[in-house]
Amino acid sequence: MAQLSTDQIVALTTAQVVALSTTQVAALTTEQVNSLASDDLQALTTAQVRALTSDQIGNLAGSQVALMETADIAALTSSQAPNLSTDAIVALTTAQAVALSSAALNALTSDQLAALETADLAALTTTIIKQLSTAQVAQLSTDQIVALTTAQVVALSTTQVAALTTAQVNSLASDDLQALTTAQVRALTSDQIGNLASSQVALMETADIAALTSSQAENLSTDAIAALTTEQVVALSSAALNALTSDQLTAIETADVAVLSTAQISNLSTKQVALLGTNQIVALSTAQLATLTTTQTNALTTEQLGSMSSAQLASLSLS
Repeated sequence: MAQLSTDQIVALTTAQVVALSTTQVAALTTEQVNSLASDDLQALTTAQVRALTSDQIGNLAGSQVALMETADIAALTSSQAPNLSTDAIVALTTAQAVALSSAALNALTSDQLAALETADLAALTTTIIKQLSTAQVAQLSTDQIVALTTAQVVALSTTQVAALTTAQVNSLASDDLQALTTAQVRALTSDQIGNLASSQVALMETADIAALTSSQAENLSTDAIAALTTEQVVALSSAALNALTSDQLTAIETADVAVLSTAQISNLSTKQVALLGTNQIVALSTAQLATLTTTQTNALTTEQLGSMSSAQLASLSLS
């Protein structure tokens, strides 16, 4: 077979091409494979496609790959798929991209994955998305992340979520961010949390805010803290609130301080109590102040005490 000229390969009928054994197909040179007519290429059986060598696959033109039947694309093995050129990946139709097996898709290189068009990526099943490696997930462009459907984002494993870059997390659409499960939110790293835009944090569901761990909470930016809605502040766990730094604590808006639960107030450290601004102290209700322990009360500064009303002072548990 390797001795046939490209003109002779072109002259073969489709029936003759289909009649080639897998051994004969594997023996074709890359030039011969490139000379196959469109009808002949489309007529190849899945067994013949699986017989194509790495060199043959790697030298297929994008126009040839675009003509392959979805059944043939589905037949590509994990050892064949990584040899497709980036031009060939770009040329894949959405139907062909969806036809790729999990093994084939998982075998794609970072360059190949980056070449996958956004429309093709958005069409992948959640099962396929779940099987992307963390390295592949981290290589997705922000445009590709934006193109992911909400169902695909929710399908990401906690390991995949943790593998996202800060730029990728920042590119998540509002609907996608709101749809994150509490397990996915807990999987966000310190860097990811710290780089969330205040507008993103303000959109998070209260259940997700409640899911934040103490180590995550302390990494929220002060802008993010200021952007929290009243409902979100109330949803913060006592452990998360207790982990806030002095800058974060003073960034809490007075309206939000006024709605802190008695459990949240009583769990503030003495250092945190002493750091509350006078505007925040004034916003506290007598019921909130009454929950302060003696230790917390003793931590109040002269300036804080001086800002209180007589009713607030009367509610304190003084030693």
